[in-house]
Amino acid sequence: MRYLLFIIFLFASVSIHSQEVFVPLSQNAVLKSKTVSQKKNSKGTPLELPFLDDFSFSWIFPTSELWLDKEVFVNQSYGSNPPTIGYATFDALNSKGNLHSNIIPSVTRLADSLTSNPINLNYPNDMSIYLSFFYQPQGNGDAPETNDTLILEYYSPVTQKWKSVWKAVNQSNNSVKEILPSSEKIWQPETAKNETFKQVILPILSTDYLQEGFQFRFKNYVSITGLIPSKIGNGDFWNIDYVYLNKGRNELDTVRTDVAFVNPIGSLLTDYKSVPWRHYVNNQQNVKINDFIQINYKNNDNKTRTIDSLYITFRDTLNLTSGGKLEASASNIGAYAEMKPELPIGGYSFPTHSAQRAVFEIKVKLVTSSAFDPSENNQIAYYQTFNNYYAYDDGVPELGYGISGSGTKNAMLAYQFTTYITDTLRSIEMFFNPTYNNENQKYFDLTIWDDKNGIPGNIIYRQSGIKPEYSGKMLQFYSYPIADTSELVLSGTYYIGWIQTAEALLNVGYDINSNAQNHIFYNIDGSWQNSSRQGALLIRPVFRKELITGIEPILPNETQEISLSPNPATDFIQINSQEPQEEFQLKIYDLSGKLILHRPEFYTNTPFSIETLKKGMYLLVLQSEKKVFKTKLIKN
Repeated sequence: MRYLLFIIFLFASVSIHSQEVFVPLSQNAVLKSKTVSQKKNSKGTPLELPFLDDFSFSWIFPTSELWLDKEVFVNQSYGSNPPTIGYATFDALNSKGNLHSNIIPSVTRLADSLTSNPINLNYPNDMSIYLSFFYQPQGNGDAPETNDTLILEYYSPVTQKWKSVWKAVNQSNNSVKEILPSSEKIWQPETAKNETFKQVILPILSTDYLQEGFQFRFKNYVSITGLIPSKIGNGDFWNIDYVYLNKGRNELDTVRTDVAFVNPIGSLLTDYKSVPWRHYVNNQQNVKINDFIQINYKNNDNKTRTIDSLYITFRDTLNLTSGGKLEASASNIGAYAEMKPELPIGGYSFPTHSAQRAVFEIKVKLVTSSAFDPSENNQIAYYQTFNNYYAYDDGVPELGYGISGSGTKNAMLAYQFTTYITDTLRSIEMFFNPTYNNENQKYFDLTIWDDKNGIPGNIIYRQSGIKPEYSGKMLQFYSYPIADTSELVLSGTYYIGWIQTAEALLNVGYDINSNAQNHIFYNIDGSWQNSSRQGALLIRPVFRKELITGIEPILPNETQEISLSPNPATDFIQINSQEPQEEFQLKIYDLSGKLILHRPEFYTNTPFSIETLKKGMYLLVLQSEKKVFKTKLIKN
């Protein structure tokens, strides 16, 4: 979860010499913990035309109002120069974010499917029904291997069978051949690398399909490669966008009356994606904020379109207060033109309403004069989060990173940070990517260095016996606490990372969308070197206030300071507190004492989903630095 666009550098093999290694993921962290529901459209009846999805109004999974399955990844990261923001990515991962169970390295196998809900095409002899879509091989991801295929199939309610009607096959020269089995028409090869999306439009003419209950689906076949298990991961990307089925069309109906955003916006902070809220509040004058917001939108029409207005709004999401609205200059946009204006926000500062954390929504919206312009892709938003950590990354790994090869047993990785105030380091959060057969489960020494003229200097903290751990939750980092015996007060510049104890790729998360290259250092032969590629590691230093001993218990029957509602509950609960946004550690146990759910950082007065819990009775425990709260929770 997001996202600005980037170029992914993938390396299929590793040199026998020591080096940095960038590898595809064997899991999708966004999908990893999402619950998948298989349901038809809410009406329970076949959909009526038109059918349109540009994947701008759904996130992670395609909307169940239009689609039956949840195997593709709806995102804003893997496509290159899409027609509108958001697209569906076909790869080698299933709906849980893992490699499909049938995947075998170097063997071509079926992977993802995207199947429409039943559609009413009961229009006998109508020759004007066409299905169109945009597709792109590779994009910002891994290129399909030779003979990897993207296929479109139709389902006939008459024959009750699926039939292939179009496919794109990757060739040995890394070009793509499109094939229409029905007419045996073959287009000229298209390049497979980082090209713009290509549109396909196909008629639906057969009476077998012009029935109530017609369906169509996309499928991809993959053949992931790799000889080293820890480096075998996701790959063979195809992106789909702007799927449109309607009557009253013809083969030339390829122009869309749509002005749309195509890329997301990013952090307003200049040096970091996130900083501790207390550090910002106590040293605002040194926290740099960008003077503008970079946006990117295009006109998909063959006519000039009018932009009536363009504006930015700011909102404190925790206190539900508006931070104002900024109007930006708007102008008409020419046919097929693309605009990348910089919207000025100079002088903006975040209001300090909360004492512990803050989340601000920054939303940019386009207003056009066309009644046919879909509004869903005319607005984008970014959530600027201030918590208790420093981060260069956006929280979503696109690759895995490590140092591997001959002579890397004692290799060192150091990540440079500079604090805005002096504070005590409580933990280091890391996001490691699970690998094929858990080949990255090797011990390392968690290490912190001071600064020596812009490179790591003396070791000021070192803890042995550490290995990659996984939280098991969606996009949740694993926290490595600083030993209780250490009072690690940091100020200025320092470095966090590891010293390896084996020649193994640890495979920490790597965010291609962000650029912290100048802050990443590695040392293999006794000298420190900057990283060779643009990106950011998913490693974060966490700062907290001094721990207070003597925790005071709060019993629900004795005080109304903290309460749970509703209880019994079905989907959501809320911990109500007299103090706004109190921070707790939340744990839910079953009646046998087994820990079922754990949130290291939980804030009161906000809804919390319990959809993953089975029906029954549980023990809910909240613990902060000052108090503990326990109560029974009943899930209906």
